[in-house]
Amino acid sequence: MTYPDDYVDQIICGDCIEVMKEIPGGVVDAIITDPPYGIGYASSRKTGMSGEPRKNKASFGIDRFNPEWISEAYRVLRKDSLLYCFTRWDVASKWCESFSSSGFKVTQRLVWDKCHWKMGDLRYYGSQTEDVLLVRKGSPDMFLGGKGRRGNLFKYSSSFLPEGQHDHPTQKPEKLVTQFILDSTQPGETILDPFVGSGTTSVACKLTHRHFIGIEINQDYCKIAEGRLLQGVIQ
Repeated sequence: MTYPDDYVDQIICGDCIEVMKEIPGGVVDAIITDPPYGIGYASSRKTGMSGEPRKNKASFGIDRFNPEWISEAYRVLRKDSLLYCFTRWDVASKWCESFSSSGFKVTQRLVWDKCHWKMGDLRYYGSQTEDVLLVRKGSPDMFLGGKGRRGNLFKYSSSFLPEGQHDHPTQKPEKLVTQFILDSTQPGETILDPFVGSGTTSVACKLTHRHFIGIEINQDYCKIAEGRLLQGVIQ
């Protein structure tokens, strides 16, 4: 399939809804993304496994629940494909309703064990896990890497990242995103991240020989993502 050169293997700085409108329908093989969902994130510290705080950037900007991008995501995905959406337990039901109303089937709740807890309200348990909604369009195959079925619990530290902390408050581990990529796509296919942030999805695509389309509205994060891609070497 032919892809528009202006989008594939690029970080595009702009509003994801407007950018996706320019992408032909059915050319994307999977979506992996971490959209804002209205939690009002403002903490500049997280707690590591040792109990010591780890400082990072305090905020990623405007944070509100906005599902308007989902209909365009459905359109650009091919007939049988998967979408991974990071979220939090108390807004997951909103995402499920929004995905279903756009034609998707919410298939499963994946759980990411981050191996540490956030500061949060000290009266209650520290929040150590994050949800990822597995959403499908049509009836896609999975576990294409040939290693068979796995459980829905993924344990990767978000406090100790081998690739380094890239000044983004909700940066995801490359190893976690890589696992999703290997489970649901083939080499040479194209993965879209409409909220690419510091570029983890795009970097993971590059390292696993997939094409990527990364969209980010924040110019500072676009620069960080582009810098990470320039540092990476396709293996």
